[in-house]
Amino acid sequence: MELQFFPELYLTIEVALLSLLLAMTLGMLGALAKMAPYRWARAVATLYTTIIRGIPDLVLMYAYFLWWSNTAKQ
Repeated sequence: MELQFFPELYLTIEVALLSLLLAMTLGMLGALAKMAPYRWARAVATLYTTIIRGIPDLVLMYAYFLWWSNTAKQ
């Protein structure tokens, strides 16, 4: 099967796998920071998770879209 049949499918799979890798990496770093012996690392991780959990996903996606569209224009 050649790649020219479904290029959008391959792009979608590629983006999904890359986002999974990024999410797992950030999640692992956050978990390690929460268990760190350093108080400042735990405080930063706790603050981050508190803020992110308090904001609905749709609002975060909308804010990211606006930020991305503004930076792409420049």
